[in-house]
Amino acid sequence: MSFEGCFPDSVIGMVPDHQVTFPEYVEYMLRFFAADLKAQGKGSAQDNINLATFEKATFPFPPIDRQRKIVSKLDGLWSSSSDLVTAYSNKIAYIDDLRQSLLQKAFAGELT
Repeated sequence: MSFEGCFPDSVIGMVPDHQVTFPEYVEYMLRFFAADLKAQGKGSAQDNINLATFEKATFPFPPIDRQRKIVSKLDGLWSSSSDLVTAYSNKIAYIDDLRQSLLQKAFAGELT
């Protein structure tokens, strides 16, 4: 797949040292620190999270086995929350359909 793209600003990439961490842990960690990183990147004209923002920051890197447990736990919680969102979305849709059906019957004089 290919597509045209435009990046009006810089893009930061990283390659984790597999003896220290792995991509899934880094992703969760950066999601956790996202608000702090954004706050550090606040500028007068435009927010800018750049390499200097990361060079000043410190991040927790527990032993790899602990990181794997953290990622496993967070993956499970993510899956559970996704399941709940789906279930509640389905229930809301069902309630909306039921409401419409009741209103239709009420206005048609079919309710007793």
